[in-house]
Amino acid sequence: MDFQTAIGAHQKWKTRLRMVIDGKSTETLDPNIVCKNDQCDLGKWIQGEGGKILGARPEFTEVKTTHDKFHVVAASVLKRALAGDKAGANALLDGDYYDASSKVVQAISKCSAVCK
Repeated sequence: MDFQTAIGAHQKWKTRLRMVIDGKSTETLDPNIVCKNDQCDLGKWIQGEGGKILGARPEFTEVKTTHDKFHVVAASVLKRALAGDKAGANALLDGDYYDASSKVVQAISKCSAVCK
């Protein structure tokens, strides 16, 4: 797993969501897919090889837990944005999403340092 690429991919979600909120996105994002923890490369790794190799490590468990939460919160932001609740989507993006994003990046960084 390229942990730096995983961090970058998850950090890009804020821009992607902001584009949807602002009505400038050219992507078709489905909250029912975004909420799933196994659709991105990191999630596939967690569900597959990563879980088999590192599943018992607390650093891996933290990545899995924070990653799951990240996708749920990202989908919540997306749902509000698609429903036209720009203020609610922005509040969630700057609040719960910011927290979930920070935690997943920190967890990936910790796991990267010890799970090579």
